[in-house]
Amino acid sequence: MSHLLPSAPFVTEKRWANLPKIPGFTVGLQQPAGSLSVQSERSRSSSYAHAHPREEGCLITGDVDLSNEAAHFVSAIRAPERAHQLEKIITIFEYELKIIPKAIIGVFTLEHRINMAWFSILLHRHHDKWATIAISPSLQDLQRLENWYQTDNNHRQTAIERTNKDPGRDSVNSCFASSGLDGEFELVVLHPAYFLMDQKPLSVLLSGSRKDYYSHSDGQLRDQLGNTLPPFTLRRPRDADEDLNPILMNFAAAIRFRRFARIQPPLAQNLSPHVQQIMDTSLRLHSAIVWTPTMPQAKPEEQELEQDDDDGVSLRNTEYFDRIFDFQPLPSLGVAGDASAVRSMASMDTDDDQDETMEDEDWARERWVI
Repeated sequence: MSHLLPSAPFVTEKRWANLPKIPGFTVGLQQPAGSLSVQSERSRSSSYAHAHPREEGCLITGDVDLSNEAAHFVSAIRAPERAHQLEKIITIFEYELKIIPKAIIGVFTLEHRINMAWFSILLHRHHDKWATIAISPSLQDLQRLENWYQTDNNHRQTAIERTNKDPGRDSVNSCFASSGLDGEFELVVLHPAYFLMDQKPLSVLLSGSRKDYYSHSDGQLRDQLGNTLPPFTLRRPRDADEDLNPILMNFAAAIRFRRFARIQPPLAQNLSPHVQQIMDTSLRLHSAIVWTPTMPQAKPEEQELEQDDDDGVSLRNTEYFDRIFDFQPLPSLGVAGDASAVRSMASMDTDDDQDETMEDEDWARERWVI
């Protein structure tokens, strides 16, 4: 199951007036921001949520989100002991892989808007804590990017065989200008069972309208009889220097897809052919991006200089990237139905849930996308 998503930051919207009553689950209101102590903030939030419960309007898009403050779209641990590793990775992004636009080389950080989106806490947990969802460039954009990188790789290898010199990777500016990207992204649900609501409709609110979807026996959500989910497209302009970088998005998605592929027994057969194609294409694109040309036989002293540093940071080492994403085990769905786990996570009406929310927000502030 997938959605086409806008290339814009997700934000929480305080549409409290005239919010329709929707079957599903209940969550508390957005927690007040400020510099209060954890205890006083928790107490105030808890009492406010009890006094003003609201129905969650949209689980998938976050268009109407009254649960918590939005969280960063995160992927990598931002810890002091990893500062050197992250700094080296950014340098590789900028000068070796050249996937950072020229205009922001030297000033790019993990917090830059080309590498960031905003999620509600609930979606943040699913994306970055359990990896039940992933965000990937659309299938069409993945295919265009793969074609561009394969062509560039062939050009580099041919040049090496002719001149014994590597011309290096072409700039991402050239890639974006010549590959004809649409700038669309898809929300890929890797574990649909965590989003199915006991055969109750899942309602999506967009621009004041409402649409209901129902779970089918094949694990898909569909509108009534058989129409697939409609695309969610961008309705407002976004500055060019804030466009999400599809290659950075692919890096994050590919790590989730590799993790999903390692689960035993295999679960890929439970996903639609479209999602499987996205996963396969995403992994091929990632391999093409980090591809290394075959160089002429180097002298022993040159080979020694080309070895990785002792910290082991190498974009060719996919296991290193996967270790950065220390996803936690999926929560149990319970015996009462598929909705039980999601409801227990979404319900913010008790002190225990408030404790969990505070912990998640602290956790979110310490992790950033890579």
